[in-house]
Amino acid sequence: PDLLEMDPIEFEGLVAALFRARGMHAVTTQRSNDGGVDVEAMDPDPISGGKIIVQVKRYRNTVPPSAVRDLYGTVQGAGANKGVLVTTSGFGPGSYTFAEGKP
Repeated sequence: PDLLEMDPIEFEGLVAALFRARGMHAVTTQRSNDGGVDVEAMDPDPISGGKIIVQVKRYRNTVPPSAVRDLYGTVQGAGANKGVLVTTSGFGPGSYTFAEGKP
């Protein structure tokens, strides 16, 4: 499907299905008051697993560093092991610089 034309809720559902296909338990969150979380996933691996916060961005333009900073804050606030930002676009150098050394 054309991901940029896909309904936003369906796109989040697709991302959750991808995490489930990797053997994780994954659910989409409520649309309102989700605290910046689109999908919550739990990786059952006893060594590298844990709670994963996922943000989904259907962007045509580069994802701004502010979105990466917001995700990091959400991950810290939720006590998750890691955060994943899934996008139809890409990331600029500022996003990579901020993310360096973070889970």
